[in-house]
Amino acid sequence: MLVADCMTRNVRTLGADTSVAEALEVLSEARIHRLPVIDETGALLGIVSDMDLRLAEAAGRLADPVRAVMTKRVVTISEFCPVEEAAAVMRERQVGGLPVMRGDRLIGIITDGDIFDALTQLLGGGQTGLRVTLTLPEGHLGLPELLTEIASRGGRTVSVGTIAREQDCLVVLKVAGLSREQLIRATADLGLEIADLTAEE
Repeated sequence: MLVADCMTRNVRTLGADTSVAEALEVLSEARIHRLPVIDETGALLGIVSDMDLRLAEAAGRLADPVRAVMTKRVVTISEFCPVEEAAAVMRERQVGGLPVMRGDRLIGIITDGDIFDALTQLLGGGQTGLRVTLTLPEGHLGLPELLTEIASRGGRTVSVGTIAREQDCLVVLKVAGLSREQLIRATADLGLEIADLTAEE
């Protein structure tokens, strides 16, 4: 999944001369936590967060322009970057959002909320089915066989998540169209042991 697949496209922005008070109103109205600041040509000048604005408010600077309190050296990202790269950059830089650029043009913003939504989607959150967790030993080729076995029994794999660890691989599947008993038999027939099996509705 790329940044372009989950970023927010209709980005609220501010002009550099917008007052801190006006910016706070925009944040409150839009229920967001950061706003890119652009010039009259649409070029990105900086970004201002709710924390920047609250600190300015506490200092009695409500009339100041946002250019005086914004972050000017903005970390940005391309729409073609993988979502996990965006998440890594946000964690490393300790920021909650990244403006998404196409050349020198702002085309979106990706936030921690967008990444949470992407993770939920990737793991089949909100969809009914059975969530099964298995641990595959290192070098075990059980996942392709399990997916084939599920399909052969009339099931549908809604999502697949894997985490490679030193000695094994943790696998989490969301499966629809099979009963608990059918899924247990499918894994047992392949010699796989279920660590957790939960129905999600």
